[in-house]
Amino acid sequence: MGWLERLSRGKFGAPQAARPIGFFWKKSGQNALASDTGWNQEVARESFRRAAIKRVVGGVRGAADIAKVAECVATASRGKPAVQILMDKTVVGWIPDGEAAEFHAELLAISPHGHATAKGHISAGSDGSEYCVRLSLVRPLQLRTA
Repeated sequence: MGWLERLSRGKFGAPQAARPIGFFWKKSGQNALASDTGWNQEVARESFRRAAIKRVVGGVRGAADIAKVAECVATASRGKPAVQILMDKTVVGWIPDGEAAEFHAELLAISPHGHATAKGHISAGSDGSEYCVRLSLVRPLQLRTA
């Protein structure tokens, strides 16, 4: 077996089971949400997580414009349905309170564990502050199959 064949079969390095497959926000063993054509879903409370978001974007000092895998997790906050948004296993925000109950119900309806990945985006101004986190989603939520 030649080196190229060994490489293509994963004989070099560690296995990469968590690597995105198909499209960048699909992770093996997890449901992925269908995306829309733009960044149409705001994420709230990201202003309280600037330091964490800065770590997620790799400590960029200036402007940021990065597409990443976002994980949507149905949970509760202050006794009400909520959806937490994580990137690189770091909380970067929440679905806004006014949309959280509906989003929570839709997420549980299509993903029984209340967990799915989505197409996410982080942007920041030229001075690296005022982070904005958004998702690209089809509403009502749908799973992406291909």
